[in-house]
Amino acid sequence: SITLRCLGGFFLAAGQVEVPWRQLRPRVRALLMLLAMNHGRQLHREKIIDALWPDARLASGVRSLQVAISSIRQCLSLGGITEDALRRHGDGYALELRSAADQLADFQRLAHLATRASQPDALRLRLAALDHYAGDLLPEAGPAEWVVEERIRLRLLAAAVGLEAARDALAVDDLQVALEAARRSV
Repeated sequence: SITLRCLGGFFLAAGQVEVPWRQLRPRVRALLMLLAMNHGRQLHREKIIDALWPDARLASGVRSLQVAISSIRQCLSLGGITEDALRRHGDGYALELRSAADQLADFQRLAHLATRASQPDALRLRLAALDHYAGDLLPEAGPAEWVVEERIRLRLLAAAVGLEAARDALAVDDLQVALEAARRSV
């Protein structure tokens, strides 16, 4: 079983073994986090290079990217995750951790499902989504441009989910849950 967390802090483990990502060089760590926050989605190499090596020419950026990808594959292997979890698709790369418990994906999925659910189910889904939102997206990345916009979007989504959960809880006269959801929203 693989666990991937990007909210409230980065964490990647296979079973009880954490991937030794902290041993990676800073830009390689940033690449792993960029791929993790886009888990399952392909990122074009030029987008990656622009985010992590903005001053590099394409040829040197591609070389740096290839070296970083190799380092990440070795790191994943040390943590018990097969190297093929980091896949190349033409000119793009994707982190594809099959059947992983993906905190970020679960948060977004539950928040989306709640918008289509009836009130009792919507409240349950929103509260579950808030349980997954453990804090800002990848705080280890600091103010890096490639993470800031998505971090703000997710923070606003969590606030909206909390607000709607508070409204749902008030509608069923559950004041304690409403207060807690409102506090989480703020």
